[in-house]
Amino acid sequence: NWKVDAHIQRGPDGGATLEVEAHDKGGLPMSGLNFLGRFERPADRRADQAVALAEVASGVYRGSAPLIGPGQWDLVLEGDAAGQRMFLSRNRVLLD
Repeated sequence: NWKVDAHIQRGPDGGATLEVEAHDKGGLPMSGLNFLGRFERPADRRADQAVALAEVASGVYRGSAPLIGPGQWDLVLEGDAAGQRMFLSRNRVLLD
């Protein structure tokens, strides 16, 4: 019953910032979680990059990947609470 929104911002240097907002079923921010993101290249797993996310505000987690090429990626998000995976999603994204 979580609502998780991810936003990707590309920089002119080829890097990307990943921001995740997590809310419970009542819409309240979920603080104190451990989130990990991965950019996975569908055609070449050697290009995959993990992104460690740190909580920057209540329920807001942010991290960056230094070099993410343009094209299609699978964005994988995992959220853990107390050492137990509570959230997993995989979404295809297109980066310019």
